[in-house]
Amino acid sequence: MEQTPMRESEYQMKRRAPKHKVNVAKSPILVANPSYATPAYDVVTFCEEERLFDDAVQLLKDNTYPKTFVAAPDGFVSLMVDNDFLEMVIYVDGERYEGTFDELIQDESIPLEAEITYTVTATDLGRETVAPYNPAAQLKAVFENDPASAPVHRRVLELCAGAEGLSRQDLEAALKAEDLIPHDPRTGLVSIFPTYYIDNLEKAGGLVWKNAWFATEEGRSILAEIQ
Repeated sequence: MEQTPMRESEYQMKRRAPKHKVNVAKSPILVANPSYATPAYDVVTFCEEERLFDDAVQLLKDNTYPKTFVAAPDGFVSLMVDNDFLEMVIYVDGERYEGTFDELIQDESIPLEAEITYTVTATDLGRETVAPYNPAAQLKAVFENDPASAPVHRRVLELCAGAEGLSRQDLEAALKAEDLIPHDPRTGLVSIFPTYYIDNLEKAGGLVWKNAWFATEEGRSILAEIQ
């Protein structure tokens, strides 16, 4: 029986590769996009062993990141591949395909019913680039780079280490009650708002927002070190 020709769009959908939803040319990695640092660290670390592309995407979906991280998970993993932080490998029916995706599309020797999967693995460049964004290193920097604010950063983590976390309002009220919100001695006005400490700890991976502020595992670890 003669097979009905498949349109090129249908053919590519059958063999679809992970698609980009981030403009690589307009999105320089990490330096221009600080919100990419922690997700990049998480993905590269997760992919120390070969992982399915979809599993790396799911990792990003399962984690909570600051609102400034707006990249789509699948696009972000593709971005890591494009910048050589991850190596992507194509498998056809469980066998490694040595060609590129474009070559795969044109390869008439591969039946349309073949099972095509994609995996990603961390590269040396990826490991070296994300190493400074290890949450433990970032949190240590928060305390070491601003010693004067260290007691307040520590207290914020302590207050948020409970099982139920703290709302922003309750956290600010607790800091105020303990006289931990600095004021200008001349004007009496607040000189450093609580959001300064919250933002620093969130960006460094010590706090996470899940309908309340919670200390992360890394946040609890740094508390154990500095106490």
